[in-house]
Amino acid sequence: QQICGHINVLNFAPAIFAEVFGSATSSSLLATTVILGVLKFLLTTFVIFEVDKIGRRFLLLSGVAIITISLLMITAAYTLGSEQESEFTHAQRALAVVGCSGVVAGYALSYAPLTWLIVSEI
Repeated sequence: QQICGHINVLNFAPAIFAEVFGSATSSSLLATTVILGVLKFLLTTFVIFEVDKIGRRFLLLSGVAIITISLLMITAAYTLGSEQESEFTHAQRALAVVGCSGVVAGYALSYAPLTWLIVSEI
């Protein structure tokens, strides 16, 4: 749970979005964090009710894959582009938003509910 980077993305989501979108207000930055929290809640709730139908192994492996791809997307958002340009392109903005959402979604589909479920079953 600790190593996947989920908590870092949640903690730095306002800073990431402020840097990517430039002139964003504090209320819009707070709104993005709230949206990520709602996404996490909804997906975790879904997994709690559907874990036996979908399967623990599939959820854990797919969640880790989503987290990995999403972290690579965030990395690409910051590394693509030229050194002279100070603003992010539309593609870089999309990569950052989808990457942050993907990390939260991947965590909510795998580590968030399943870690405690598997520990309680052992």
